[in-house]
Amino acid sequence: MSRRVLRNAGWKLSLVGLIGTFALACSLDSAVAAGVLDVRKIISAPGTPSEADRKTITSYMDPFFRSFLKPADGMTVPNLRKEYGNIVRGVGKTPGHDFLNATAYKYANAIVTNKQFSPAAKYNAMLMLADLSDSDVPGAIKPYMPALDLLTKCLAIPADSQMAYLKPAALIGITRLAEEKALPPNRVATISSALVKLLLDADPPAGQSASAHNFMRRSAARALAAMGNPGPNNEVVTALRSIMLDPNSKITLRCEMAQLFYLLNIPPEAKVDYQDLANLIGHQTIEICEQELTRAEEENREPSRRIVMYALRSADMGLSGLSRSAEKNEEASKFIAKIRSKVSQLHGQLDDVTKTPDNKIAEIVVPEMDTIRDMLNPKPEVAVPPPATPATTETAAKPAN
Repeated sequence: MSRRVLRNAGWKLSLVGLIGTFALACSLDSAVAAGVLDVRKIISAPGTPSEADRKTITSYMDPFFRSFLKPADGMTVPNLRKEYGNIVRGVGKTPGHDFLNATAYKYANAIVTNKQFSPAAKYNAMLMLADLSDSDVPGAIKPYMPALDLLTKCLAIPADSQMAYLKPAALIGITRLAEEKALPPNRVATISSALVKLLLDADPPAGQSASAHNFMRRSAARALAAMGNPGPNNEVVTALRSIMLDPNSKITLRCEMAQLFYLLNIPPEAKVDYQDLANLIGHQTIEICEQELTRAEEENREPSRRIVMYALRSADMGLSGLSRSAEKNEEASKFIAKIRSKVSQLHGQLDDVTKTPDNKIAEIVVPEMDTIRDMLNPKPEVAVPPPATPATTETAAKPAN
């Protein structure tokens, strides 16, 4: 592919509010609509695409990616990605689909790895790579391996690198595949380790705001939870636990860590201490609620119903997930159920504003926090990794250039 093709700005595709390939085609001019439908027809066919078919796909992809370089407005690229998703939706692995993936990868990779293009163009191209799948059949999504390789390398980019801005796009792709349970088993250890490292990096690098860094950490945590397992050596459980124990972490981040236990499927052989985790969730809930009650009193205002209920809801979700994982552990199950029952009851009580007006929140919450505290064991002062059996890990991927 020549650099001139990428440099020259062509006509722009502007797609707004399209749902499905038919609606998409009807909304475009006839020439572009024909291209969309032709590409869909080619990739859906079981046979090898002809030279004319390959030319049709390339002719479609060329202006598609030129619009990434000079988008007409802020919706151009999102709409193009939506258009591409409509084209491939439901299409399995076919020779035509393979050629479309290879062509899209060639263009997107050229943008990402070429220093002359803007960070915005590179980021959008990385989002496109995050969208690529070998199979786009719902329930049978398969990753396009060249794209997955690049996404994995991006996770390992140092935080202080000039290319670190690509990592959120890589996280979007990894999370999508994790949610589809489409990550290859032999890649899970490497990806999990990279995500845990990002999650535990508490200090933002120079030039990055704390909010942006926390967004990255939350994104890494969601991807880990979507993978659904505790990770090699229980490293995912250990990472979530350590953040919940960190009083310097933001309330929202600590609550999200509790919530993510709802998504984890922890097998019995993982040897996780469920009572320890439930105990920690209980202490975190008390701490957050009492902090808000104290702050409200100092500021001469009513406590924030939203903050208190968010802490309770997060605890309920986390305890629900732990209860599911610990179902064969009778002692742990009883301990978890006892705490969850009180947390859920209090959440439901505060959810009814007519029965619990703002000026009654403190009156109701304070004694309930004491009740929950009486159910708990002492809170650990430091994070102690739960016991685990050794696991085989892979060599970490090298950062992207």
